[in-house]
Amino acid sequence: MLRRFTNPANLIRLRLNRLRNKKVNITSLGSCFSGFVVQRLLLRPGLNFAPRLNSVLHARSDVAVDLIKGIRPDIKLVESYLKQGNWGNNNEKVQVKGKEITFAEFLTNEILSRYEHGQEFAADTPDLVIVDSLHELITNAYNHREGGWKVIFGHITFEDKEIKDKFNRDFEYIGDLEAHETCENVLKVYEHFSSRNRNVKIVFMHFPLLPEYAPKKLFERDLKLRPFINELSGKIPKNRFSQIEIPVSQIVPLLDKTYPNYSFQVWNHFYEDTYDYFADAILKSLSLR
Repeated sequence: MLRRFTNPANLIRLRLNRLRNKKVNITSLGSCFSGFVVQRLLLRPGLNFAPRLNSVLHARSDVAVDLIKGIRPDIKLVESYLKQGNWGNNNEKVQVKGKEITFAEFLTNEILSRYEHGQEFAADTPDLVIVDSLHELITNAYNHREGGWKVIFGHITFEDKEIKDKFNRDFEYIGDLEAHETCENVLKVYEHFSSRNRNVKIVFMHFPLLPEYAPKKLFERDLKLRPFINELSGKIPKNRFSQIEIPVSQIVPLLDKTYPNYSFQVWNHFYEDTYDYFADAILKSLSLR
């Protein structure tokens, strides 16, 4: 029996052709980093398929698991505490999308938008799930004692003792996620969406960490997380899971305050080249599988 060997380049073309005119539904989970990568993915030239973003959940993986279980936060309760909270620098001015607002306004809007825009996350039927590690590394959370749902408040404090006592009755501080919990949660997210689409693929993006700018805590937690994410390769079918990271040498810190994507924190936003690197790597993972 004769066996035909296919040139790898031809194989990639064949698989790209299968995607031609196909709609690829995308669901993203994580920080704004995933959102920026998806934006660049949607703009890539010469696509052989039609990508469509279903929903974006800006939260930790345990919040995604809550939504899968049907556990939803009380957004009005969250908003009421955010509007009464203090982070030590409430009135400090920050630049967001070219506008100057207070830090308190920035944080309140950021947190509320995460929950308002991601409520239909579990109802998606994606072909591709994109996850990034930032919230897994840096974000601490509170658990609502009665409802069991989790929420991000940052390092919130209250000047009014009565409000503080009520907050502590309502919420329990649970802090950071353990590395093994992230691994377990990502696996649950994959299993949920694979039950809705058996061909779903999941891509885990390691957040780029710049040594001179990113908090030290992130590097320590990143080192702990990586072995657990590697374990997912043995728990999720090989052709359904991939990881992406960018060499630090290819990242240029975004220091230009006039640049549209500038962040006052510096280390958490990047020039388009960084997002393009991840978008192109995602396209490559789609074409090779």
